[in-house]
Amino acid sequence: MLNLEEKERNKLTLEQRIDLALNISKYRAIETINYLTKRGGVPGKKFPQRTRKPPFSNKIYHYFPGLYFAPQSMWVYGQSHHWSAGAFPALLWKVQQVETDSSMKKYWQKYAKNWSEPLRSINFDKMKDVTINNVFVFREWYENSNGIEKKQQLDTIFNATKKLAQPYSNGKGGFHEKIGAFGNQRKANSYNQQTYWHIFIDHTINVEQLLWSAKHNPDLVETELWQNQAISHIKTIGKALQTQQKSNNIGVWQRLYFDDDLNASTYGQLLFSEGKQGWQDNSIWSRGQAWFIYSAAITYYYTQDSEVLELAKGAINYFLDNLSYHDFYSRVTNDKDYIAPWDFDYAKEKNRYTEKDSSASAIVAAGILKLLKTLPKSDPDYTKYVNSVENILWDLTSLAYLPDTDEPNASILKYGCYVHPKAVVGSSIEMCRHGVIWGDYFFVDALIEYKDFLENNDQ
Repeated sequence: MLNLEEKERNKLTLEQRIDLALNISKYRAIETINYLTKRGGVPGKKFPQRTRKPPFSNKIYHYFPGLYFAPQSMWVYGQSHHWSAGAFPALLWKVQQVETDSSMKKYWQKYAKNWSEPLRSINFDKMKDVTINNVFVFREWYENSNGIEKKQQLDTIFNATKKLAQPYSNGKGGFHEKIGAFGNQRKANSYNQQTYWHIFIDHTINVEQLLWSAKHNPDLVETELWQNQAISHIKTIGKALQTQQKSNNIGVWQRLYFDDDLNASTYGQLLFSEGKQGWQDNSIWSRGQAWFIYSAAITYYYTQDSEVLELAKGAINYFLDNLSYHDFYSRVTNDKDYIAPWDFDYAKEKNRYTEKDSSASAIVAAGILKLLKTLPKSDPDYTKYVNSVENILWDLTSLAYLPDTDEPNASILKYGCYVHPKAVVGSSIEMCRHGVIWGDYFFVDALIEYKDFLENNDQ
């Protein structure tokens, strides 16, 4: 049974709800495959981004299917160059991991390959969202192939990693060796026209591209370089934020600007931030917080670096403490839950009923579960993290955020928040009340990670 009333769903254990959620996810993925294939003419041409309600009439969408005026519950889609394009094929590869029916496993692999292949030719000189469009996609293909086909996937991953790892010099390359972080030179939007070293927090998950590649690379020189770059990036950001906030807890903004002037006394230091998709320049945008949590957690998982662990915990504890100590109510259920508001400070200072971002909580759950793989059970926060993940997954698998299959909803999760109108003037409130493909991917990833966690801890 995929369709249960909330009171019936609440009778299930969390483990049963996880299984239900995975089955609903498979149903939604099949619907999305069929929908996009029909729209694109062939599989793998159109990539889902987010769902959205139309401002006028659903009819306009049938005449102009590429517009953002998609009917509510239907996907707005684009091409393979969109930053989130890799989330859908990555989701399909995740689903095939837990598929037990051999014929359906072949089905998932077939369509995962259809949507993965167009991403192979992405130019990562321009596209900076490397992990979500490369290693999330091609590592699963690598794990499910042999011979020449397997080598092809590894080559695709290594080629992207080498692009990512290029040291910055004369306007090229993305890793600033003296500052110790990935980014690019950029003029800030809100300040003077001076050029700074700019770090976009969304791209921090690129550390996983480096770390997975380092683990699978026989070249020890490259392996050491890639691992050191990933560790340095997390430490540079985390320590700078700690210094700014004068606390072990770490709150994150979307854009960070470091002094890139060799002659300045503040060279290499974090000077200021821009909130952009957050409420204000110094407010804590929950999805930015989630990106850092996931990135620091996965870095610790691969490296067991003690400083990285403390930074990861500082960011996780900020996120969880805010959920625990503040009454952030859901507009949907009119009750408190463990789904993060789109911006913590806006929720605390302006409106505790403000819109949620289910994708932020999904990313955090996936990140904490990866941390728990190598975090000693003796750690004082271990039990807190397990309980918090279970609370988040319980709420994400509620009917409020995970609709039954009889509800016409294309995405797996509801109430993802891409951009909030209080942050970006002119954006629609619907941008905070729809499904987002990256939220769906991290949700499925968290479901699978939790099942693995239970299995490994039952032994």
